Amino acid sequence: MFRPPIWLRLIVAGAIAAGAVYFLAIFPGRFDAAALSQALDDYGAAAWLAFIGLHAVTTLVFVPRTAMAIAAGVLFGAWWGLAIGLAGALAGASLGFAVDRKSTRLNSSH
Repeated sequence: MFRPPIWLRLIVAGAIAAGAVYFLAIFPGRFDAAALSQALDDYGAAAWLAFIGLHAVTTLVFVPRTAMAIAAGVLFGAWWGLAIGLAGALAGASLGFAVDRKSTRLNSSH
């Protein structure tokens, strides 16, 4: 079974923590769902693609997909969150398959 090295898991955890700190700096003292929704609307499709990429990477480093699915629903709403979460899960699974296939070919003797 593939297990990412500890340094990679620490980098991803640090990136998630940095994102949380950045988020708290944008919204100090309270969580304002309307402001967050407006910020995501301002970024448009870039927010979707960023979340899908984050979802794919976190799938490879064993962040629970349930947490990412909940985050997608909270950030993008029920239906858009479902579509974006599904796209992220598919991208993560495809990326995991590609990494495993490449590492298997590198380690095979023929």
